[in-house]
Amino acid sequence: MQGSIPSIRGVHVESGPFAQGRNFRLFGDDSNGVPCRASIVFGRNGSGKTTLSREIAGIASGTSAGGYLYGADEKDVPLSEGERARIRVFNEDYVREKVLVEADGVESIVMLGEQADAKKKINEIGEELVELGKQFVEQRGVRDRLESGRESIANLEKAAKTAAKDGGWADRRAAIDGGRRSLTTARWDAILASETKEPRKALQDEFDQKLAELGRAEARGRRSRGGSPCSTPPSSTRTGSSRSSRRSSTSPS
Repeated sequence: MQGSIPSIRGVHVESGPFAQGRNFRLFGDDSNGVPCRASIVFGRNGSGKTTLSREIAGIASGTSAGGYLYGADEKDVPLSEGERARIRVFNEDYVREKVLVEADGVESIVMLGEQADAKKKINEIGEELVELGKQFVEQRGVRDRLESGRESIANLEKAAKTAAKDGGWADRRAAIDGGRRSLTTARWDAILASETKEPRKALQDEFDQKLAELGRAEARGRRSRGGSPCSTPPSSTRTGSSRSSRRSSTSPS
């Protein structure tokens, strides 16, 4: 019947070494005029056997660019979707994609088609689960370190405060106001909120300059009150009265 699989006589290939288009007669008629339903395709490596089988597979799946199956008149044989689904191509591609062999020897298991696809999918899912398990363990380790390890927020803050004290902050603070060298919450918040793009040496030089200016201003304040200009060096601990005199002194020497 025209338009059905029994009427197929060959395949028109338009891919690989036959990109210009070529007909391959696969099925002829026997001496009684009955179409033969078997054909042997052979040739050297690279002669186009795989290309031929891939073209047939592409026609069956609807992915062929220009190939088609033809009848006795060498014209395209239109096939329904059901007829296309009946076409099977067993080539290297099928073996690679649809055949799965597990184990070796007499106990080996061979799975074909959908069974092999399902098994491969199960194996892929298993590998993904293993990888997710590894990532979970790694992330849990990171979480533990951030919550209670050396990299936890509490320990990092403690180390930062220690660095602030050891870096001379407390001594500088005491040199300014003569108070205790304690890192209060307000002072720590001020450190966190501070921003600068200046290098450490430039900041230290600026601090020393401002501290010297503060010392000179305090000395002027003491002289204006009749005190000795050398009674209290700028770098020594200041009392509450000296801070008060600093605030009240505004006149130049």
